[in-house]
Amino acid sequence: MASRSFGLDLRIATLPVASVRAAGHDILVARYQVSENYIQAVFAGGGMTWADRAMKDPAAGAQYAVDPGIPPRGSHEGLECRWQDIPSRHGETVSLMVRAIDGKSGRDPRSAAALYRELIAKLRETYGSEQDCHPVAMSGLIAAFDSRRLDNEVGIIAADRGTFGKWLYLSRTRWLTALGWVLMKFGLKTEETDWSRYKETLVRNTDVRKFNDIFRQILAGTAAQREKLTAWLEERYARRELVYGLHVTDRAHMTCLVFNHAGKHLHFIDGADGGLFLAARAFKERAAKLG
Repeated sequence: MASRSFGLDLRIATLPVASVRAAGHDILVARYQVSENYIQAVFAGGGMTWADRAMKDPAAGAQYAVDPGIPPRGSHEGLECRWQDIPSRHGETVSLMVRAIDGKSGRDPRSAAALYRELIAKLRETYGSEQDCHPVAMSGLIAAFDSRRLDNEVGIIAADRGTFGKWLYLSRTRWLTALGWVLMKFGLKTEETDWSRYKETLVRNTDVRKFNDIFRQILAGTAAQREKLTAWLEERYARRELVYGLHVTDRAHMTCLVFNHAGKHLHFIDGADGGLFLAARAFKERAAKLG
């Protein structure tokens, strides 16, 4: 489906945790409650980073690769892409990723905790509270009706339905988007959902900050704030305390999983025009320079 609908080469691999531990790393999992409706998994211990590297290794990766010919399992139920990109309230949307490299963080995540706490404190000092730098503002949430935006959802959900089936799904999606706009515009209430609060709940159910051996956050701010943060990151990078990557654009991109509109929905946020993908490229270039 990735190849047919989007021209992307999707590779998948899987490996046992025992292999991670045999390599001297671990996978530690915590639960972080982002909101009353959304609990996020947080990973530490260095194992996720090692697994990612092992699965991409040209020599060893083949033993972990999933055969693309295996029939797929799973569901895309709830996947929606029905919002326009969200302009930054302050001019910039920054996709940031940072990993501590103090020499111990890969084996004992607690040894890197002080640096991550310092990073979070620096972000608060530079960008203000989470509300101040949140990349999603209710005023910026505008429903998407054009096919260029909705085609992402159509290409996934209706990938096997042919040209007419895709057109029918697109037409249905536009109708549902228009209905949702009316419900939110006039703050109507249905049997299960108070639509006057839907956007407010949406903002709370976003994954603007996450951690899986690497700290990631999407920030809305000014160029001056970004320059101040970059100066601090560069100083710490020069001292070989961390490696980082960031990408700058003027808006955020959102993809949604909606299981019900009453509250059980979550929203994946990234910077537009490349976001964390391009931040990761800069991250890897800096990491390579460290050797």
